[in-house]
Amino acid sequence: MTQSDTPIANRLNVLVLLSAGCHPVSGRSAPVMEETQAIALARQLGAHVSGLHAGPEAAPLRDIPGHGLSRIVMLRQDASVDPLPALLAFIRRNPPDLILTGRRAQGGMDSGTLPYRLAQALGWPIAADIAAFDRDTTAGNILHLLQARPKGARRAVSIQLPCVLTVHPAAPRPLPFAFAAMRKGVIETIEASSLLPQSDSTVVVSSSDIEERPYRARPRLIAKAGAQGNGQLMVHPSADDAARAVITYLRGIGVLQAPSYNSDATPTEPAGS
Repeated sequence: MTQSDTPIANRLNVLVLLSAGCHPVSGRSAPVMEETQAIALARQLGAHVSGLHAGPEAAPLRDIPGHGLSRIVMLRQDASVDPLPALLAFIRRNPPDLILTGRRAQGGMDSGTLPYRLAQALGWPIAADIAAFDRDTTAGNILHLLQARPKGARRAVSIQLPCVLTVHPAAPRPLPFAFAAMRKGVIETIEASSLLPQSDSTVVVSSSDIEERPYRARPRLIAKAGAQGNGQLMVHPSADDAARAVITYLRGIGVLQAPSYNSDATPTEPAGS
């Protein structure tokens, strides 16, 4: 379903969460690939798409309108403040049908947990690593998703709106960058403190909440298992075949020893024979 054949009244309201990404080589501000892919996915669905960002400045967002996002709302707050309360306050005042995010921001110290914390706070379902999706034509509040799995596998799942989806790098490429669209894009700035009670507007991420532990060397067993790369995909195997495959793999990485047979050993007769 494309934007041209979707009735305006039935179009979804999609919100793309944007982060302050940086280029992995130069370190300069740059859009995050999965977030621009999320914009392309929403545009293919024929949805009303807007962006949302919480941070101290709009400079990291200046190129994003060129990838097909005409409106971005920036919630201005200090970089040390947790963005979740401000995002929640805005979303609850302007509830979308669907929230799209990347897998993880590229600022350097990002944990990738924000989409899950946001979904938990909203009480919405969440699905991760989405490569494609389409709206159910019979039930408008159902999305059919294609979830990326390891080794190129895909899994079809369905989810009910409203929901949160994280986009996988295997999703379609972003829309081509257009300089004219970047110039026309609107970045609206709102002070995050105006959306929050005074007690919630200064939730600073404290370093005392982070536990530091000494580095522990990776076990040799795990390193050896990951280095082989000779796994196999078994679809609906029988119990015997699955057990044999597991035993063979464990013997291959040294967890189990192969049974030893002594041809010179003479079996003993049971007592009383």
